[in-house]
Amino acid sequence: MPLLRQRACTMLARSVLLLALATPSVAAVERRWANHLGPRPRSASIDHEWRDGRGACAIEFATGNAPQLKINLTGFGSASIGRPATEALGHAIARARADAGSVDALVDMTDASAASTSCIFACRRFLLRHGTALGRVAVVGKGPQLFFMRLCTRLARFRKVRVFGSQAAADRWLLEA
Repeated sequence: MPLLRQRACTMLARSVLLLALATPSVAAVERRWANHLGPRPRSASIDHEWRDGRGACAIEFATGNAPQLKINLTGFGSASIGRPATEALGHAIARARADAGSVDALVDMTDASAASTSCIFACRRFLLRHGTALGRVAVVGKGPQLFFMRLCTRLARFRKVRVFGSQAAADRWLLEA
């Protein structure tokens, strides 16, 4: 019995240590976004995740002092994720009546792998309809996605889109404005 209790205490101590190390950065980012977003009017906000067996897209969009957008992409982006997510976000931006360049966005692609052409076309349609509302866009990625996104933003000459290898650098750039 003492050996079992000792193992349980060791596992609990390790878990607490890991949570203590991981929580501050995540909590700090969430606090910053919560303070920046202000109160969330329900008519124009989204806090939803679209998911299928291969991937997921979580979107948080809320208007406070200024509209703000946070997107987290995971796995493979299929049409069953891309279409409803971009349509819902488009409707929310239209309801918010966002001014040109008033929506700052953080797109986390660190756990994304790829996307179907249907998903890419849905994103393209969204950008054609609502792209003027976007201001500064920080994209966080790693590996091949990071290289590909940097290449695309340079070729397309996106001036207000920056690609970062770390969340901290992206947050600093978004807070500069």
